[in-house]
Amino acid sequence: MPVEVRGPEDPLPAPVPEHERTRTYAELWHPPTLADAMAQIYNTSDTASFEEGGRFDFNWLARNLQPEHTALDLGCGIGRS
Repeated sequence: MPVEVRGPEDPLPAPVPEHERTRTYAELWHPPTLADAMAQIYNTSDTASFEEGGRFDFNWLARNLQPEHTALDLGCGIGRS
């Protein structure tokens, strides 16, 4: 599945309208740009470094998690697909 990569200064999608919201942390967290989101999540606004870090983390999880393991997803991301 291809990953959509936006530039660090591109605005993030608009917040979800009130009538469509579920009660989640996402409604409280609205950094103005993708660069701001990356900086808050991964301490960088460099897209290549951010994506490399995401691939590193994914590959580590893929190697180390076994079917009988349980993982807790703490969230904190910008919706990579």
